[in-house]
Formats: sequence, structure tokens, C-alpha cells
Amino acid sequence: MAEFTGTGYIPLPSSLHIKDSPIHGQGLFAKTDITSDTELGESHVFLMQDWDGDEFKRKEWLRTALGAFINHSSTPNCSVEIRYNVAELITLQDIKTGDEITVTYDEEAFKQLGL
Repeated sequence: MAEFTGTGYIPLPSSLHIKDSPIHGQGLFAKTDITSDTELGESHVFLMQDWDGDEFKRKEWLRTALGAFINHSSTPNCSVEIRYNVAELITLQDIKTGDEITVTYDEEAFKQLGL
């Protein structure tokens, strides 16, 4: 099978991969060193569908492949920043090859976003 060379949606950046996590299940891990303040990609996308003339019938945040494997830490190395209709995963510090990518799960923010 030929390698995909298109410029469309890439589920994970080339600097990350998924493997078993000591935190929970599987997680995202750095394949290379990643510098602080690097945008790793979209972890969630806000979906609005079925406009009925007054309101959207479906409004929800959907996890991307990137967002599906982010584990919680009370000392995270990344954060999720909401920008318009997407949630961007951004590094808070330099990350070394082999480190797991983590965020702090903020239950109050999740409630406000409907997650």
C-alpha cells in the first residue's frame, strides 16, 4: 500500500504516538523532543448541525484522535485552549522523547463546555 502524502487531516502529529500508559489505559507519548508553547493539534472540535431556522438541534464537542488519548495529571505538561470552535493542545514546557502528554482535567470547565 502506498504511503498517504495528502495535506488533509492528520489524526496525530508526527511527533506523537499512542502506547500503553502507566496513568490509565493508553496515552499520547512524545516520539521526539518538543519545545514549550508548541501547538500539537486539535483535541476537540465543536460541532453544530441541523439548523432549524431558530437554533441548532445538535451542539456538542467531539474528541479528535489526539483528544481521545490525553491522560490527566495534577502536574501537566500541556494545556487545552479553546479557540473559536476548536480546542488546541499546547505544550506548557519542554517535553522529552518518551514523555507522556498530559493535561489537568478541569471538571468545571468540562461542564461549561458540555463535555
